[in-house]
Amino acid sequence: ATPLDMLATIYKASKPSRDLAARLKGLLAKLKDEKISSAYRMSLFRICSSRGLMSTCNSSTCPFFTRIENSWLDYGTWLCREGFGISKEDILKGVEEHRKYVGDFRNTTHILSINGDADPWYPSSIFKEGEGPEVQMVTDASHCYWCKGEDETVLKRIRNVIQKWLK
Repeated sequence: ATPLDMLATIYKASKPSRDLAARLKGLLAKLKDEKISSAYRMSLFRICSSRGLMSTCNSSTCPFFTRIENSWLDYGTWLCREGFGISKEDILKGVEEHRKYVGDFRNTTHILSINGDADPWYPSSIFKEGEGPEVQMVTDASHCYWCKGEDETVLKRIRNVIQKWLK
């Protein structure tokens, strides 16, 4: 998908103001300007260059997560590429290096790794079953979707795992 296609998808989902294209061009100019050292620019550069921990939405109904053609993750990787020249492959390499640095916790017990498949951060977590932590993958959920305590089905699954540990 082209940047214009991504922008159109976001526009259709969120109905932003008319000056979105101009604001996006301005943002890219600021990201490309090495003289600018704002907290936002530095934070986004760190995300793009080392961990791939992209911003995400509060629930599966977030307007930026459309599952049509592009996702919020597509937009984030596009910003990294256009703003800093960091490719998706470079981002994935950074995620893998981060996982090697923190370890995979495979020899631990009583740890529950909860992830939403709409969360662009989940590849930085443990998201596959194996030795060690138990994994709960929440369909169509974004980062920390279950923290609000509104989805009783998800909370019940989490409680069942914890109750099993306490027996």
